[in-house]
Amino acid sequence: MIDVGMSKHYGGPATCLLIENGKYFAVSPASTLELTIVNQ
Repeated sequence: MIDVGMSKHYGGPATCLLIENGKYFAVSPASTLELTIVNQ
């Protein structure tokens, strides 16, 4: 789990990046969102 550390600066809730079983998630107190990784 990685604390992105920018939420306080922008006035939002604490958020982190969770990497679990090869999947990526943005986690906040309100929700968990699976992220899509796109290779460019």
